[in-house]
Amino acid sequence: MLAALEAGEADGVIMHKIDRSARNLRDWSDLGELIDRGIAVHFAHESVDLNSRGGRLSADIQAVSLPTTSAISATKVRKASSAASSRAFIHFPLRSAT
Repeated sequence: MLAALEAGEADGVIMHKIDRSARNLRDWSDLGELIDRGIAVHFAHESVDLNSRGGRLSADIQAVSLPTTSAISATKVRKASSAASSRAFIHFPLRSAT
């Protein structure tokens, strides 16, 4: 997508949400550079004006928090999966070799 925008194959892009627009801060930085060059970027589920300082600040704050929220979500998923798998099996104590 970024390559197509940089090549001028599209005037802009509509993305689902800010948290889905970048995998890491480098991607967000690249997206910011495109916005600075006049490429239109809009989010379907968030009304953020990336051309205003306040809108850009709000989006930047959300983007900066993405790695932390992703790590928290991953931890929650691992804990839930572990808890579910421990309930799915019956554990019998090992017999001693006497």
